[in-house]
Amino acid sequence: MPSLPLRLSLLLLALGLGGCDDAPRFTQPEPGEARSGGDTTVGKADRNAFSMPSANLSPSRRLDFSVGNSFFRSPWVIAPSTTTARDGLGPLFNTNACQNCHIKDGRGHPPA
Repeated sequence: MPSLPLRLSLLLLALGLGGCDDAPRFTQPEPGEARSGGDTTVGKADRNAFSMPSANLSPSRRLDFSVGNSFFRSPWVIAPSTTTARDGLGPLFNTNACQNCHIKDGRGHPPA
């Protein structure tokens, strides 16, 4: 027959492991989380979601979004330059287009 300290240790181990099964599973959105942007929420939840305009934009604002998106994706040149449009770079001057750091319209790369 096992000693009392061994039995107590096994009992505590069993109780401790039994409590581990109640860990939350984050497979479903919490209440209110599914459409956290309200009327601006888009129907995409994939890696292209940040590339979409807000769901409630008016047609004229969608045009503004498209123009801004073209600036975001186009290469720029160092200012001043011979071109009269789209010269200048971002605050770190480390690449020639916004999308080179902000992949899929998201945040920039983490610092190296």
